Amino acid sequence: MDVTTIVVALVGLFSVAVTAIGAPMLLARQLNKQHQEERQEDWDREDLVAKRLEQAGKELRDGVDEVARKAEEATTAVDAKMDALALNVEKVHELVNSNVTNEQRRALVLALSNVTQMELLIDANRKLGTSPTVKVLASLEAAKSSVEELQASLLERERQQGIVNDMDKEEDQ
Repeated sequence: MDVTTIVVALVGLFSVAVTAIGAPMLLARQLNKQHQEERQEDWDREDLVAKRLEQAGKELRDGVDEVARKAEEATTAVDAKMDALALNVEKVHELVNSNVTNEQRRALVLALSNVTQMELLIDANRKLGTSPTVKVLASLEAAKSSVEELQASLLERERQQGIVNDMDKEEDQ
């Protein structure tokens, strides 16, 4: 064999070797690059979703805090009304017993509504993975306490009205 043939054979062999070794390496590099780009896109999407969830959670927390504030105001107003009623029970019974009873019923409905709304918001917040604050839980307990006080007060009013009605019947006989 002559030198040219050997050189051509070696060059051909070298070309085959480079192709056999280089092609899989280039293919692997390209696939790796595509995989990294896909992973980066996934991470970017996950970051976007996380930011949206974080914003939704913040808005929900803000809403819960606002409801808790309003519930606390309503509870304070109901408590203030109850304190005033306790000081003037005799006058109230003589002058506007039925009006006060109706007002307490409205306050009870409002307090029950506030408790229900707060519980629904707390449940929704928990489903989003956010625990309620101590302030929110304290407001809920205060609202529940007001509901219990209003219910007890209304039961006592009905009992007292029954006694008055019985006394009136005895006087009429």
